[in-house]
Amino acid sequence: MNQLLLFFRNACLLMGACLYAGGCAQKGKLPIGTAAAADSLLRVKGNEFESGQVVKAMHYVDSMFQTKTEHTVYEYTRYYSTAAYVNGVIGKTQLQMLYMDSLVNLLRQYPKDAGLTDFLSSTLMGRGEVKFHLKKYAESYNDFFEAIQLARNSNDVCRKMRVPYTIAMILYRQQQWAASGQYFKESLLYIDFCEKIIPYINNKKQEVLDNIGLCYTKQQKHDSAMLYYRQALALVAQNPRQLAIDSANSLTRYAAALGVIYGNMANVHAAKGNKDSAVFLYRHAIELQASKGFVIDDMQLCMLRLSELYLSQNNLAGMQQTLQSLAASLDTTHPSAEIRMDYERLMYEYYNKKGDAAQALRYVTSYMNRKDSAAEQQKWLLQTDISKEL
Repeated sequence: MNQLLLFFRNACLLMGACLYAGGCAQKGKLPIGTAAAADSLLRVKGNEFESGQVVKAMHYVDSMFQTKTEHTVYEYTRYYSTAAYVNGVIGKTQLQMLYMDSLVNLLRQYPKDAGLTDFLSSTLMGRGEVKFHLKKYAESYNDFFEAIQLARNSNDVCRKMRVPYTIAMILYRQQQWAASGQYFKESLLYIDFCEKIIPYINNKKQEVLDNIGLCYTKQQKHDSAMLYYRQALALVAQNPRQLAIDSANSLTRYAAALGVIYGNMANVHAAKGNKDSAVFLYRHAIELQASKGFVIDDMQLCMLRLSELYLSQNNLAGMQQTLQSLAASLDTTHPSAEIRMDYERLMYEYYNKKGDAAQALRYVTSYMNRKDSAAEQQKWLLQTDISKEL
């Protein structure tokens, strides 16, 4: 099934589902069902998600969803959340938001079910992330704060971890690196006391360790940053087959995690002037990430930083080759505005070094336009006082 057909089928299903969840039946009158039954019906049995075949995975979920004429709340929840994820991956942000909006509206009708309330908290966090990337910062923070409040009221240790974790993410975006790192450390305390789902614990712990390292990197405390990156590396190295639901998928995730960690370590070496070590780690990270098709944005960031290093070494051939690979990746994905902006800046630097004034002017003009817009957005972020809400 191609992406156009997926878009059409999703739109048709969404129209019916939104009408149903939003008011065609009495609010709160759907059978609730169970998470286990919904997972049994709609969980993808193969490794399509882990291998990046999200359209194929959605086709399976579609077909299973249509085997029934009436659905429970948990089945709608599983379907909506899967469809939102897939549409986000393939760049259909408008459809992604429609599914998330429908899911939030549905879940708010069942406040007494603890499992559905948990889904609501996680969905609000996800929707907040999407709104943030759409530059809808005020709406994004509203979702984050509601998700935090729901998590605070939970009796589940895993859910309570979302409180410091989400606060840490907000503070990181506001460039409050030290405070963000402290909240990430607080969230780390919850993970080992979480329900014993080993892949979840290992994945989340690796992510949080990396995030703490990033906070130290931003503060130029490079030795402390490297300490946490090494902890993250040791964790995944000890558990290469316990990062996903089965060994094959776990090894794929293991390679992706290594790529992220090596890229972060390369940043430290670059900052300390260890350029050869940084180049080696960036290239290794890019190779791992490109082979698995995950964390594309992280791979693109590594390409940007590697290009910057080549520029500092006056290695224009290496810079050109890396930027060409990056351009191919940008053309087939949905890069952030920041990545696109840095790409244009480096293209300007490259053509300026080559003495091609026409091409240099083209890229610097586009870069400056994006920079002005980004500066206004960052100004809003830094001026927004969130202390009261937190």
